[in-house]
This record gives sequence, C-alpha cells and structure tokens, in this order.
Amino acid sequence: MLVLYRMAADQLGESMELARRAMDIFERSRDVSGMVLVAYDIGLVLFRQGRTAEAQRIAGAVDRLTREAGVGVIGDGFDYLGWSRPRPPSDPDQVPAWQEGASWSVDQLVEFARQCLSETQQA
Repeated sequence: MLVLYRMAADQLGESMELARRAMDIFERSRDVSGMVLVAYDIGLVLFRQGRTAEAQRIAGAVDRLTREAGVGVIGDGFDYLGWSRPRPPSDPDQVPAWQEGASWSVDQLVEFARQCLSETQQA
C-alpha cells in the first residue's frame, strides 16, 4: 500500500525503494501472492514513468499469475490509486510485450521486476 500511496504522490523513487524492500520480504518467505502484487506495483510505477514495454510485460505476467495463484485483491477498492486488474493493451504494438510476460513463471516475473528496480536506481 505504501508503494501505491507514494506513487499517487508522484514520489516514484521512494515508491520503487519501498517496492524493493517489500519484494525482499515476500521473496524470502516465498509468498507468491506478495511477490505478484509487488511486481504489479512496480509495473504501475513503470507505466507512470513511461516505460510502457516493461510495464506491459509485468502486466501480462500479473494477469495470468493472479488467476493461477488466486490473488483476488487487485482492484478491490483501490481504483482511485490506479490499481485495477491489468487489461490487455489496446495498442497492437504493445501486445507482444504483454504476451511475453504472460508466459513467465513467478520467478521470471520477480527477476524482471528486480531488473527494472535496479535500472531505476541507476538512473
């Protein structure tokens, strides 16, 4: 939740740092739901930063994995923060990125999300 509130306040650097910490916790405990939810938060920040292809990969993975893992809280009462279920892109140029992400395992999603966090810290 803190990641989303920082994002809503346009504090994107702080948002990504909180996401990194949350991912550390959920990854250590192998909490699949937590890892998927934090990855989605990272994807939302990426959308806000204009990093659409990376965000679409994450959204595609989150869409499939939330259904498989039974993560049902995305979009439940948080639409005002831009936190709603990922939807396939309407732009045909973005569909390949979505489809790539949709093929990923949880570990692949987490690895990619961490890579995006690392790139954000270096920028």
